[in-house]
Amino acid sequence: MVRARKLFRTGRSGFFLVLLVSVIALVSRVVQAETITVTHWGGQFYGVPYAVAMEKGFFSKNGVDVTGILTAAGGGTAVRNTLAGGIPFGEVSLAAAVQAINSGQKLIIVGAGAQTVADLMWVVKKDSPLTGIKDLVGRQIAYTAPGSVSNMLILMALKANGITQSQVKLVPAGDLGANISAVSSGAVDAAFSDELVLAQNRELVKRCSWHVMRWTRG
Repeated sequence: MVRARKLFRTGRSGFFLVLLVSVIALVSRVVQAETITVTHWGGQFYGVPYAVAMEKGFFSKNGVDVTGILTAAGGGTAVRNTLAGGIPFGEVSLAAAVQAINSGQKLIIVGAGAQTVADLMWVVKKDSPLTGIKDLVGRQIAYTAPGSVSNMLILMALKANGITQSQVKLVPAGDLGANISAVSSGAVDAAFSDELVLAQNRELVKRCSWHVMRWTRG
């Protein structure tokens, strides 16, 4: 059994996204064009290093012919895609990785994919009176998927600010585009986003308070 030790680091140095590899990958060498999984590929900054590596030929220079990236809306979906992909390697949420390992999946965490959430946030409609997390009590808050980074962050933020999960309604809305659609249509009161998606949708939404780093500290 793969043992997971010291996976959760807290505070400012905590990581939320990890690089995951299947044990099966350690006993075979890839010799053909394959795909890997990167959560929210094309929608968040997680995928930038992989895009550069493919364009510069870094994968092929090291004996791995990665020609495509399989995306996921976060959480367990990214882990399942990793297991089903040509190369059982992926960048997924820490919470989803730990959950899969604890359920018996032969997976190993080999590194941190990101060590900051400074570019992540919750947004509200442009004309919304909501300005901070305290205003979200009794409201519907969207995130991507169960076990995702956004799921971890909103639960941490609520706890840090003395708000119980029963005081809000959490809605797994899907990818960032679906989150923006949900909040701009009024289906939810606040939705998960990042700096890139906010910049592309400033006519529809605005940042709710400062960034999530402050929320999780209370």
